[in-house]
Amino acid sequence: MAVNIGPKIGIDGEAEYRKQINNIITSTKTLNAEMKALKSSFDSEGKSIEQNNKQREILNQQIKLQEERVEACSKMLEESKAKFGENSTQTDKWRQALANAQTDLNNFNRELDELPSSLELVGSKMKSVGEGISNVGSKISSFGSTMTKNVTTPIVGAFTLSAKSAIDWESAFTGVMKTVDETATTSYEDLSASIMKMATETASSKEDIAGVAEAAGQLGVSADDIENFTRTMVMLGDTTNLSADEAATALARFTNITGSGNSNVDRLGSSIVALGNNFATTESEITEMATRLASAGTIAGLSETDILALSAAMSSVGIQAEAGGTAMTQTLTSINTAVADFADGATEDLEVIASVAGVSAQSFADTWNANPVAALQLFIQGLGNVKDEGGNVAAALDEMGMSGVRQSNMLQSLALASDMLGQAVDTSSQAYEENNALVAEAEKRYQTMDAKLKQTKEQVGNLAVSFGEILLPYISQGLTIIQGLADKFMSLDQSEQEQIIKMAALAAAIGPILLGGGKLIVGIGNLISAGGTIATFVGGTLIPGLT
Repeated sequence: MAVNIGPKIGIDGEAEYRKQINNIITSTKTLNAEMKALKSSFDSEGKSIEQNNKQREILNQQIKLQEERVEACSKMLEESKAKFGENSTQTDKWRQALANAQTDLNNFNRELDELPSSLELVGSKMKSVGEGISNVGSKISSFGSTMTKNVTTPIVGAFTLSAKSAIDWESAFTGVMKTVDETATTSYEDLSASIMKMATETASSKEDIAGVAEAAGQLGVSADDIENFTRTMVMLGDTTNLSADEAATALARFTNITGSGNSNVDRLGSSIVALGNNFATTESEITEMATRLASAGTIAGLSETDILALSAAMSSVGIQAEAGGTAMTQTLTSINTAVADFADGATEDLEVIASVAGVSAQSFADTWNANPVAALQLFIQGLGNVKDEGGNVAAALDEMGMSGVRQSNMLQSLALASDMLGQAVDTSSQAYEENNALVAEAEKRYQTMDAKLKQTKEQVGNLAVSFGEILLPYISQGLTIIQGLADKFMSLDQSEQEQIIKMAALAAAIGPILLGGGKLIVGIGNLISAGGTIATFVGGTLIPGLT
């Protein structure tokens, strides 16, 4: 590099320019030494993106210095021309100094242009690796094709099904955990296993059963009772016109009002089914009416089976739950009050009721206190006798203060089938004790082909869940990685994000190469190799400045 810039010629500012140019030359020498050391390392260790970037950084510094040198020489040349003339010796010296500076600048620019970009280096490496993978893939293509058809595709499909099944079940059972607390004897693991097993024995899916268990938890059913309660509701939903959810809501409220708890809810289910099978009513009508009568019936001393029997008798003669529930509540309250007043010495009201029942006031009071449903049956039979004997039932009810339209209509309807209440009480009590009516009904349902197909589907689903639960931790790890990458991408500045998007677009442009097992390996090799070629071309031709 030429450094002789001529003698001092007495131009104003010449000393400052000489000092600036000499500093530039000194800095350039330092950078040249650094570049030589870097090139030596570059040649011995192979091409490195980091080394490449460092070399590019040094060249950019050298170019900047040479531009300053050219500018300084240009100014001194113009000063010399003005003072000594165009063709003077002094001017020729500065003209030569400018030419030398411009030559050095051109050399540095050329060297920067010839330096491969980072993308070219990546592309070259990708191409080399890709070609090697492609060669290996070609040798096992035939074996890979067979593996894909007979092994890979089925396994991938099974894994996908398993993962989905496990995710669906996890979501469904989470609802149960929100409403049901574990106990010392019933864990979530036990409850989950019992629900999954229940699905293979009934005609309902485990997700639907979990929904029933969730609703039961919301209604206050404890974890220790939840399995029996849920199974009963599912069987009612599978075999009657009640849905499992409706049954769960109604019976949970019923047992809460009666105070009996949920340990015998399966027996109540048997009573409901037996009544529905033997009387002109449905299980949903019985349950709805029983829920409305539960409070007044319990206060009057009726048992749960008595209330269910009364509900069946009332709905069997066409009495609707809304009107009938209110009317019977009024009746039970009136009789209970009359009996209580009789004990306190007020006999008038109870004597009228007892006279309709055909017994003495004391006898009626004793019967009511011991077995209120039997006393109620005597009263209703008495109303039937009044009608059979040509009497005025409405007038008799009016005399007892039971003249409300709904109450009068309800009692007169029951009087038309006065023996029905006794039969319903016997049926309800027997079914409760035997506790097999619901199970027998369910067994018929579960022997159908439709139910067996559903059970088989649930068995396969349970197997899928078991496999899927093994996969879920790995899927969770993958999601964590993806979320981390997303957070990292969002933390980058816009220029870095744009560069990543360009690279993604480049990969998308290459497209899917091949399908199949062994050919997939060839495709991966070709993909990497093609990506290397394109990256080299883009880096070296389209965007040579990309680092």
